[in-house]
Amino acid sequence: TTSANDVYDTLVAKGVQHLDILAVSHLHKDHIGGLPKVLTYTTKIDLTLCNADEKNTEIFRSFEKELLTNGSQITIPRSGNAPGLGDTYSLGSATVEVIFTSAEDDNDSLVLLITYGDTRFLFTGDIEESAQTQIADKYQNDTDEPYKIDLIKMPHHGSYTGTLYRFLRTFMPDYAIISVGSGN
Repeated sequence: TTSANDVYDTLVAKGVQHLDILAVSHLHKDHIGGLPKVLTYTTKIDLTLCNADEKNTEIFRSFEKELLTNGSQITIPRSGNAPGLGDTYSLGSATVEVIFTSAEDDNDSLVLLITYGDTRFLFTGDIEESAQTQIADKYQNDTDEPYKIDLIKMPHHGSYTGTLYRFLRTFMPDYAIISVGSGN
């Protein structure tokens, strides 16, 4: 895909061959389809975080083969070493926290909150109403003050659900990224 080519070209241009953490929200082709190509260049990945729901697909086998070739530690449910709610990982001076993980059809995603100093990034994958409600419940407070997020990757490619307004109101992000395919 063009996206995979862009990531691959950037890694090559910058000479990046080592990744501390590779985070995969879930194993749908529109989220990991380009990873096998990207992983042919990256020579070392210390840790790969993922929720796994499509373990027996060709795309997963290709993804897993490249990870094992790179010597990455794979942290997915299939390996019995799943990332759990509240687990944290260091990424330089930033912290990566698992705030939601599910392989249910409607909320199939690993959701990560990355904190770097006073800056927060929220990566939501394809979560829908149920997960948005659970996460908003966790971070909403009695004074209706937002749990301030600087940047959010919009849930499920920006699809609107009845809970999206409350979810966004809980975090009041300064910036939002919507990842969609061509023509959408």
